[in-house]
Amino acid sequence: MSIMHDGKRWILQSLGLVPADGPVFYGNFKGRVGLGTALMKNMLRPQRLLKRLEYGQILPLPNAFLKGAPCPEELRDAAIQEPFDQALKDLRRDGVALIPGYIDEDTCDRLVAEWDALKRDDIQDHPYQKKIIGPPLSPELLDIWLDRGLVGVLARYLGRLPVARLYPSFTIARPPYSQPSSRNYSTDKNDFLLAVPWHIDTPNLVQFAILMSDVTDDCSHMKILAGTHKKHNAYLSTEDAALSDEYVAQSGYNVVNCVGPKGTVVLFDAAAYHQFYAVANSPRYWLKFEFTPGNNVLFNAQTESRSVPDPALFENLPSLECKILSEMYPSYTM
Repeated sequence: MSIMHDGKRWILQSLGLVPADGPVFYGNFKGRVGLGTALMKNMLRPQRLLKRLEYGQILPLPNAFLKGAPCPEELRDAAIQEPFDQALKDLRRDGVALIPGYIDEDTCDRLVAEWDALKRDDIQDHPYQKKIIGPPLSPELLDIWLDRGLVGVLARYLGRLPVARLYPSFTIARPPYSQPSSRNYSTDKNDFLLAVPWHIDTPNLVQFAILMSDVTDDCSHMKILAGTHKKHNAYLSTEDAALSDEYVAQSGYNVVNCVGPKGTVVLFDAAAYHQFYAVANSPRYWLKFEFTPGNNVLFNAQTESRSVPDPALFENLPSLECKILSEMYPSYTM
């Protein structure tokens, strides 16, 4: 994102793409949802649209013209039965789907205890959040990451092979404050240090996350603006990257609270506007797996090495799963 100079701001205000400050649009909260606005923004800043187009997320082009690999039949077949087929329908409609209690509670407790005690110099730990990118792999963790039903939902959704875009990330978000209004939030200073504004992420990014503790509407949780993933959202600068609370309230879009009992799976499209909704002193334990059809992969050689306690974990990994992990673990899957 770029900061606008006055000339560009005047032009975009004249076109109605980045409104002047007012009761609904102000500061860095001048984003809006709509196909007309998105079309013009994508024409002026086409990177997101082109990335979606070249991976088959705009038009059903022949495989010869697309990047990435087609959706494998094995994954398609694995996601036909319930609860996966319903999850796919929800994901297509809303940009988010929930499968309550899918992962065993004891597994969640065991992994949380192990990772919360983990000592490693790359762990991001500050008063508001602890984050481990690439916790030590285990058969248990690999089984969750490569669950063919869950990955199959994402494969059917993308129509392409989902490739791991990042290592598993385990986060304990522990806000000492409750959700600030967008008028009280400065995206430049980011005093709140958590992703509390309504925002979108990398194009073609689809994810599933596990609620590693019970989460209710009264707890810190993620919210998603249902249906906004269909609008080809784009932004031109920091000023129109986020939505204001006032805009969301009058938009008519349904807000989905990503809550459920421990072990609930949340599948979501990061092209839908979403936010972390903070509740003071209510920590959220969250295990997340990110996938794209091949773009914006975040390989890190140190994380690859640190997260593999035993190379034998990969010895009997089927070829399909090796392809899914190939960008994260090229030393073990090629």
